[in-house]
Amino acid sequence: IFSHKNTDVFTPDWERASADQIADTASLPYAFMVRMETSASYDAACSAVKAAVPGTEILTAGEDFSGKLAFLTPVTTEKTLKASLSDCGTMVSMIRVLA
Repeated sequence: IFSHKNTDVFTPDWERASADQIADTASLPYAFMVRMETSASYDAACSAVKAAVPGTEILTAGEDFSGKLAFLTPVTTEKTLKASLSDCGTMVSMIRVLA
């Protein structure tokens, strides 16, 4: 139930919804803010991520790097992103960014 000023606005009926009416969020396109743990050096980690996901913007500054790299991806799907980054390190967190 979603409420606004103590009034019910919308109550979804998930029991009556069929599987084709519910979107799999892993297949929807978003940009992502990702934090990844890696044993690689800063330069090697940046190069690997940028090669795996072209157009990625690195958010972690070199002097702040301590084994975790933060970056913003271009619009992609969660499934594609996870597959692309599988050899780059261990994903610590991933936040969907609405563009």
